[in-house]
Amino acid sequence: LTKATLLTALAQTYLGLGMRQRAITLLEEAVQRRDEKLGRKHLDTLDSMNLLAEIYRVAGEHENAISLHEEILKLRREELGPDHPDTLGVQTDLAVALSRQRKHAEAIAVYDRVLPALEERLGPESRVVAGGLDNPANSLYAEGDFAEAEVAHRRALALFRVQPGEQSRPGAAGLTT
Repeated sequence: LTKATLLTALAQTYLGLGMRQRAITLLEEAVQRRDEKLGRKHLDTLDSMNLLAEIYRVAGEHENAISLHEEILKLRREELGPDHPDTLGVQTDLAVALSRQRKHAEAIAVYDRVLPALEERLGPESRVVAGGLDNPANSLYAEGDFAEAEVAHRRALALFRVQPGEQSRPGAAGLTT
């Protein structure tokens, strides 16, 4: 497990240097090691898998990201339940990956399921909810639903004005494109 931890740290360094393929290779090995030692459903394995899925997405390997996020989501639901923050975060990550693959209708469907749960769990004025509203707004815009996109963007903007300062977003730790 120490080697998996070191592989993950080195992969994150490579990612920071823009060496995405090297990062992916190391993270794939870290996931494999954690899977062998801890099992596929262990939370450390799932966290490594989620980081790998996010790096796939950032590297433009959207199908790999979507497939891995779907697997993680299934396992997190089984282990943590459907409303656990980590499960909701994976759903948000999946929706982002779907959107990046231009599967906007599927992304919107995921957002429609996850945002009410985030709102219920964190409160309607949470910055996580505000950040989460911006993503489906972009998918709505891409689908040509400009009126609904405007509503979602305005709601997100209003929530950001209510709570200045605090920084947060659903999903992975700052991996955006």
